[in-house]
Amino acid sequence: MADEFQDVDAQQYRLLRLLAGGAGNLCVIGDPDQAIYGFRGADSGCFARFSRDFPAARSLRLKANYRSTGTIVTAAAALMDAAAEGITRPMADPIGTHVASDETAEAAFVAAEIEALLGGHDLLTVHRASGRAGTRPLGFADCAVLYRTGAQAAALRATFDRAGIPFQQSTPEPIFGHPGVVAILDVIAEDGAGVELTARIAQAAEVARRRNEASPEALAEARGWLAALAASEAVAGDAAKLREQTALSTEADFRDARADRVSLLTMHAAKGLEFSIVFVVGMEAGLMPFSWNGAPPEDDAATQEERRLFYVAVTRARDRLFLTRAAERNWRGTRRTLPPSPFLADIPAGLIKRYETAARQRAKTQQLSLF
Repeated sequence: MADEFQDVDAQQYRLLRLLAGGAGNLCVIGDPDQAIYGFRGADSGCFARFSRDFPAARSLRLKANYRSTGTIVTAAAALMDAAAEGITRPMADPIGTHVASDETAEAAFVAAEIEALLGGHDLLTVHRASGRAGTRPLGFADCAVLYRTGAQAAALRATFDRAGIPFQQSTPEPIFGHPGVVAILDVIAEDGAGVELTARIAQAAEVARRRNEASPEALAEARGWLAALAASEAVAGDAAKLREQTALSTEADFRDARADRVSLLTMHAAKGLEFSIVFVVGMEAGLMPFSWNGAPPEDDAATQEERRLFYVAVTRARDRLFLTRAAERNWRGTRRTLPPSPFLADIPAGLIKRYETAARQRAKTQQLSLF
């Protein structure tokens, strides 16, 4: 039995055939609409190949979608030029779209909308009825912001820091090159053996902060990662093993689903997850679909994989979905004006609500009187 079959490459497929043997006793499970790892060698045509190699195999389609509202399921089906099937939840809130002036304004819109949906998060806010999913109040962990490239997270992180919105970033990127990690490990290497490793990490972070070798935010983030590794069985307080494990770790390894924080994720890293509220930012041609020169991809197979990646992002949302873009963006070292993603035109207009003003302004009109 092989799960996530859409992600297999040619060698893995050969291995499955060898394991199954001549009798062909093999069951595969997967979704061809979520084949998003072609750049790693995954074969999106694996299902057709399986049907040819095992013509007697039965095919069972699991159509029912118990996660998303009818609105989101309908929009996702339209993206794939398919009929909306398996809708189990009613049509609900429309899909929000917003065009910001630049990436900073885009991040500000996301932050303001999160505050409005949660009913505010400071001590003056006493009304949370607008932030409920069923009977449970929404929290920051119910929100995710998805983007195509990790570089897009910088504006979001800065804006969330200013707004006091807790967040955790999770990417498949290794942490070894993170500026805070580099700074702390360098200090640890300088000071030699000494106190217990977790305490050395804390001291090294303080030394690096005084030297201004990384931002306070980067050092705090790195300190948390390194402390978690230091306490693991693989490291067990050994500084040399800490460096080894750091080289093998990614940000995604430290994501805590129980933490009440907004998740910042690449679309690839979001696969397999779900959230009540999802923002997909950077909906511009050149970012979605992605291309190195900002022009539409010439390879149709690459464009279709990008479409499937967007489909994955859309279907992470249970209740609310927002799609945003920037009229101008600091992209690959220059300020560029990129056209809207062509994928946006595939979503039926009747499912969309355009947001022209910042959610913060709307939220102000909803605040309760203190008297």
